[in-house]
Amino acid sequence: MLHLQRRSMQEGPNCLRGCARAPNGERRAETMSLTVDVPGAAELLKIHPETVKKMIHKGELPAAQVGRAYVMMTKDVLEFIENAVIRETAARMRRPSKSPKARRQVATS
Repeated sequence: MLHLQRRSMQEGPNCLRGCARAPNGERRAETMSLTVDVPGAAELLKIHPETVKKMIHKGELPAAQVGRAYVMMTKDVLEFIENAVIRETAARMRRPSKSPKARRQVATS
C-alpha cells in the first residue's frame, strides 16, 4: 500500500512522497510528482498512451494542453482509478450470483 504525503520545502513543494515495501520487505521511499504527462498517466492507469489521449479528448480525464503536451494532476488520475474501482465493484455486487448453489434455489421454485 502506498501512503502519500506532501514533501518538505527542502525536498520540493511539487512532489509527493510515499512509503512502499520492496520485494525483500524493506521500506523504501517513492516520489510522485503533483502532475503527470500522457506517458505518466498511462503508466498509472496501466494502459497505452494513445488510450489516455482518447480519454482526454472525450473529457473522461481532466487535462490541460501546454504547448503540444498534455498535463494532468496526479490526484485526478488516481481519483479516476478509484472511481472506476468503486463503480465496477458496485456493478459486480448487483449482478446475480452464478454459483451452483444459487442455480439450485432457482430450479426448485
